[in-house]
Amino acid sequence: MKPSTKKVVEHIVDNYRKAGKAMGRTEERNGQLASWMTKDTFDDTADKIQGAYDAGDFDNVPESEVDALMDKYGASDIYHLTASYFNATGKILNVE
Repeated sequence: MKPSTKKVVEHIVDNYRKAGKAMGRTEERNGQLASWMTKDTFDDTADKIQGAYDAGDFDNVPESEVDALMDKYGASDIYHLTASYFNATGKILNVE
């Protein structure tokens, strides 16, 4: 059974927030890291993903197209695919 779009989004947002907190703690101990992702960018991305979900900004995609999208976005699972899809399109992937 595939997870619901809501569960996928919750998982992604939670992971982005955890990564942001970890990045913030690391930067506090070691100074600024050489990365394009910072605590603020993780938090901002989590906010944008949640905002798009709350606003209903979905792209409905048939389940039969998921494998092709996984290849296109280099994703290993639905969570990575949904995050990569959002980063590319600004839309939440909703598999039907």
